[in-house]
Amino acid sequence: MFRFLLSCCVLLLLPLGSASALGTDALIYRAPSAITYTYGQLEATLRDAGAPNVDVVFDWPAGTELASQYRLVVVTPMESPPDAAYMDDLVAFAAEGGGIVLMAEHDRAAEQVNLVAEALGLAARFDFADTGGGCNQTGAALDHPLTMDAPTVEFAWSRITSGGTPLYGPPEVVTLEGTVVLAGDSDLFADASGLGSCPVGGSTIQFYRNLYTSLADDTVSMDAGVSMDAGAGVDAGPMPDASAGGGVGDACDANDDCVDGLCAELAGERFCTRACTPGTCPMGYECDEAASVCRPEERGGGGCAASGGSSSVLVLLLLLGVARRR
Repeated sequence: MFRFLLSCCVLLLLPLGSASALGTDALIYRAPSAITYTYGQLEATLRDAGAPNVDVVFDWPAGTELASQYRLVVVTPMESPPDAAYMDDLVAFAAEGGGIVLMAEHDRAAEQVNLVAEALGLAARFDFADTGGGCNQTGAALDHPLTMDAPTVEFAWSRITSGGTPLYGPPEVVTLEGTVVLAGDSDLFADASGLGSCPVGGSTIQFYRNLYTSLADDTVSMDAGVSMDAGAGVDAGPMPDASAGGGVGDACDANDDCVDGLCAELAGERFCTRACTPGTCPMGYECDEAASVCRPEERGGGGCAASGGSSSVLVLLLLLGVARRR
């Protein structure tokens, strides 16, 4: 999935071109890696934001004049040193004002991606430290075009970023320098199954949209941002978070209370859920065989989870097939 004075200085090193000089498509480069996440939601959101075409490639299109075709290039974590042609293409694209997202992971890719950041003339880097495990969420560090209507992002494990202009944190998991975004967690952009089966909320998806539209609009500058009050960031913590609302397990009265448009009732208790296949539900939940939605796991002892045994009847308040995302 961008401190203000620093970013202004960076523009002297990495000049921004006019968005009108860029192409209109987006490119998702699935860099060589053992990570097998899918990025369908990202692709769909970029199309919805106005990208006429989103190319998803596993082989870098070496020699392509990226700026004539693309407005945004998203690079998944790479686990081998980047070659010279790849870095030359990205440097030329950035010089034209093209938007770039460089991802790392909590346990990989930082060293390789930092080489790319160095080639781009960036001060921002991925640190060799991570945030630990679990389904986490953090708030926007800036009132910024890229965080507009996107006050939080979800992530699992993540590299810590340093330098540039932190967009989300603490912990600082996303930072910006010029038109280059460093995201410390590929899960942030991946489909829900990639996010350790953690929910992907509407705020995170809006962040994807902002990535494209901020570049597409000549009146919006990706490097412009206003610091929020100290402490405005939301510390990482278990998902779902009440500030986001509507994630799996959140209380609900109706389907519109839920991000995925599904409110269920089990043993007299109502909670938000989402469609699933076996093994894709958040920790503490399992995929109901009959309804194909997430439900609390059957456990010993008391509490809501214990009441959600497989013998209990789960009632959906909205028929599957007409579920909608707010």
